[in-house]
Amino acid sequence: MKNLDPLYRKHLQIFQDATTKAHFPRDWHACIVLRQPNQASVPYIELACKGGQYKAKRSECKAKTADLGPHAGLVVNPEALPHCFSENRIDDAVDSWKDFLRGEYKKDKGWTGIDEPAHEHRGCLTHNGSRIFGDYDLFDIIPWNPNAQETRRRLGNVALVTVTNRQDFDEGKDDKLKYNYTGWGHDQLAKYINMRVGIKVILHGAERPFNNKYRSGDKYDIFTPRSFASTPVKSRSADLGELKNFYRSHFPMRDFLKLSARTK
Repeated sequence: MKNLDPLYRKHLQIFQDATTKAHFPRDWHACIVLRQPNQASVPYIELACKGGQYKAKRSECKAKTADLGPHAGLVVNPEALPHCFSENRIDDAVDSWKDFLRGEYKKDKGWTGIDEPAHEHRGCLTHNGSRIFGDYDLFDIIPWNPNAQETRRRLGNVALVTVTNRQDFDEGKDDKLKYNYTGWGHDQLAKYINMRVGIKVILHGAERPFNNKYRSGDKYDIFTPRSFASTPVKSRSADLGELKNFYRSHFPMRDFLKLSARTK
C-alpha cells in the first residue's frame, strides 16, 4: 500500500465500500477482485472528470498503456514509441497493438493516432479526439450472503453466466464473449463505482470466468466485506500465486484453479 497515488488510494476505498453498498441482488454482499491498473493512468481520471479530452479504454481496445516517459498511462503506438514501455512489457504491447489495428481499429472510424512529428502527444491513440487511458479491470465478483456463512463454499461453484450458453463457451464456440462477462452483480457494481468516481471507469465485465491466460507479473487488489470475516481484507495486494491461495482458502470450488499464467 506504500507509494500509492492519492487518487488511487481514494478509489480503492470506493471499491471497499462497494462490497456492501452497491445494491447487489437479494441484498447480498460481494468479494471483489480488481486487476491492479497502470497507476500512471489514474491522474487522467481526474482530468477527465474535470472535462479534459481523455476517456477510459473501452473493452474493444486491447492496445496497451505506456508505463514510461511523458505518455505513461496513455495508450500509445509501441512501434513508434518503444521507449514508452518497460522491457518486460514491450513485446506484449507490440502484439496487442497489431491485433488492435487488424480488428477494432478498422471497425470504428473514431480511432486515430496522433502522427504529427511536432505534436506533444505524438504516438498517442485517440477516439473521437479524446486520448485514451487505462480503465479498471474487474477480475471477479463473488456473491456473499452475509446472513448464511455456511453457503460460502457452495457459492464458489455457482454458474453465474447470464450472457450466453456456458457449454457453447466451454467448447470454444463463442470466443467473442471472452471479455463480456456481465453476470451476478456486475451492473450494480459498475453503476456504483462509476458514480462515485465521477466517470465511467468500469467498462466491461469480470474476466475470471472466461479468460485463463494472465501475465505472471500481474498484481490484484482483493476486497472483502466485514460480513466475510471479523477483519475484512481491505485491498490486499496479491500476485498470481497469492490470489490462487485466496481462492483455495475461501472458494475452493470456484473454477479459478484452471487458470494458467503466461510470462510475457
